[in-house]
Amino acid sequence: MALRIAHVADLRSRNPFLSAVAANTAWLVPALRELGHEVELIEAQRLPAFVGRSYDVLHLHGVIPGPRPRADLTLATRYDEEAPPSRFIALTYRQHQSDGLRAIAVIPPAVDMSLIPADRDQGDHLAFSFDGRDEYALGAAIAVATRQERRLVVVLGPEAQLSESCGAAIRIGEQGGWLRVERLGPSSFPSAIWSAAAYLSFGRRGFDMAAVTALACGTPVIAFEGTPIAELVVHGESGWVCPSAQSAAQSLEHLDLLSPALARARARVVFDAEAAAFRHAQLYRQLLRRELQRPPRSDAAPGSDILRDEGTGPRQRAG
Repeated sequence: MALRIAHVADLRSRNPFLSAVAANTAWLVPALRELGHEVELIEAQRLPAFVGRSYDVLHLHGVIPGPRPRADLTLATRYDEEAPPSRFIALTYRQHQSDGLRAIAVIPPAVDMSLIPADRDQGDHLAFSFDGRDEYALGAAIAVATRQERRLVVVLGPEAQLSESCGAAIRIGEQGGWLRVERLGPSSFPSAIWSAAAYLSFGRRGFDMAAVTALACGTPVIAFEGTPIAELVVHGESGWVCPSAQSAAQSLEHLDLLSPALARARARVVFDAEAAAFRHAQLYRQLLRRELQRPPRSDAAPGSDILRDEGTGPRQRAG
């Protein structure tokens, strides 16, 4: 049965290879349409104009405030530390369950694997990407690169704004010739990540989509323990999960023990947009059956039954 689905997201200029929200809107939505579903993509700022419409599924990407259209099912995907106020929440990574939030699924962002070049031309540099403000992550990446005497390429998305301290550190590296910045446009492919000897995923804020891109490329990923990407790195196969910058630097001496081809094959199973669309469609139907069988509850306390739904109860299907 085809579903009428509305996906709502902040569609400001973002690169899908670096942004999980942009990846899902760019690649998951078309893949759902390929499965035969009627999918509408709505800019978050324009959502009030759609209040009079109704859908089988309203899928919110992140925290989307304000009035919403009616839907049998409202589902939100959580990408960072801020929890969307929706009854049903899917996660991009399992770590968020540690804050007591009850979620119904963990589905990593989708990747259009057809856009990833098949044969990787590996260089000797290290790649790193961040939001421009995470001083800790940038400092760790610089420390690892200088310890290994490798050039560091910092990949920035179109929306990245450098803080004063991060900007100063990057300028010092550029002047010294051991750091280079690659600023991407909204649809540019991150060739510096594809060709890197390794990608450094040290950020602790939200989901590092650039690391998923690296895994899809077969580029080894070095991640810190406790970071979201550490859940997706198969230690000793697609990269190394390390407790510190010192151990991360040491792990770079053992890249030859990894299996990039196997890592890429696994990425095709875990991240491929077609597979992600199939998992989302299954989840939609599963939750819709639950919602349409659930009697309206006007006395439920906020926070009960996973999270309180801000919308009204499910409408009955015509016919």
